[in-house]
Amino acid sequence: MSEPPPREPEVIHRFKNHLAVMISFADLLMLEMPADSPHRADVAEIHKAGRAAMALLPELEKLGH
Repeated sequence: MSEPPPREPEVIHRFKNHLAVMISFADLLMLEMPADSPHRADVAEIHKAGRAAMALLPELEKLGH
């Protein structure tokens, strides 16, 4: 029988949760924001940065092992 995958470190898990909230709220703002809003690019940048930070988490996890 195969073993379950190892659990991610608690700090990575917590950080991922915070990033998910940021990304999700940026998504919601973009859905509600008019296409011509001057703030649309700012919210898109927040979303992009959140996704980039989420993509770095596996590298951080490797550093901890």
